[in-house]
Amino acid sequence: MERAAWVALSAVSGLGPVRFRRLLEEFGSALAALEAGPDEILARADLPESLASQLAEVPSHLEEMEADLLALDEQGLRPLIWPDPDYPSRLLSTSSAPPVLWWFGRIDLNRTPGMAVIGSRQASEEGLAWARAAAAKLVEAGLVVISGLAAGIDAAAHEATLEANGLTVGVCGCGLLTALNQGQGGLAGQVAEAGALCSELSPTAPLLPQALFARDRIIAGLAQAVIVIEARPEGGAVHTAKCALQEGRQVFAVKWPQDHPSRGTADLLAQGARPLTSPDDVLSVGQELASCPEES
Repeated sequence: MERAAWVALSAVSGLGPVRFRRLLEEFGSALAALEAGPDEILARADLPESLASQLAEVPSHLEEMEADLLALDEQGLRPLIWPDPDYPSRLLSTSSAPPVLWWFGRIDLNRTPGMAVIGSRQASEEGLAWARAAAAKLVEAGLVVISGLAAGIDAAAHEATLEANGLTVGVCGCGLLTALNQGQGGLAGQVAEAGALCSELSPTAPLLPQALFARDRIIAGLAQAVIVIEARPEGGAVHTAKCALQEGRQVFAVKWPQDHPSRGTADLLAQGARPLTSPDDVLSVGQELASCPEES
C-alpha cells in the first residue's frame, strides 16, 4: 500500500519533489502522512491550504490504486519510487527528481551508463545524419542512448541505436500507455521492445506542451552527458542542455560552419559547451565516459 500512496500523492497537483520530500521527512512514509489526514499534513509539512481538498480525496482511492498497479505491472509498467534500488541513481541525485518514475523495459541505468542525443524537430539532413552517426558511435562505446522520442533529431538517434542493436531509453512527455498507443510512427513501441520508456506522468496522461518542457530535466538527469546536434535558441534541446549544466553534467554541441542555421548550438558553444567536429569525437567521449562513469 505504501507504493500506492506514493503514486496517489505524486498525482496531487502542486505537490512537487521538494514538498514531497518535506512530507516524507516529517511523517516517515507516504502512507503515514495520509493516515495523519490533510489538516495535519498541511500543518506539519508547511503546505498551502490549496492542497487540502486534493489531499482529502487521496485515501479513498488507495485500494483502487493498488488494484491498478497490479494490472499495470502485468503490462510491464512499473512505478519506480525514490527508495527503489533500480530508480536511476543519476536522476535521483538531481534537485528535481520525480518521486515516481514510470518505467517500461529492462534497462538498468545504474548498471549501464547513458548519454543523451537531442536536437530540433525541424532538423536539416546534415543534422539527421549527424544524429544517426553519433548514436552509432555511442553504441560502439557501450553506452545507452537517451532521447525524447520527438520527430527530427531525437527520432534519428533512437532509430540509429535500434539499427545498431544498441540500447536506448525514450523519455516521454505523456503517459507510457499513451506513448505506446500513439508513438511517433511506432517508434515508442520499438524503443519499448528493445530498450525502455520512462515518464513521470500517470500512464494515460496526454501529451501536453508543458509536460514536454518538464521532461527535459529528466533527460538531462538520466544522462552522464548531453549532446546537442541542432537546436533553436529557445527550443527544448537548449533547455535540456541548461538543465544538464545546472546539475553539473557535461554538455557537448556540434560545431557547425558559420553559415549553418543552428543558432542554438552556436550559443551553447559560446557559453562553454564542448565542441564536437566529427562523429569520431563522439566515440572518444563515449569511451571516456564508459571507462570512468563516476567522474561524469
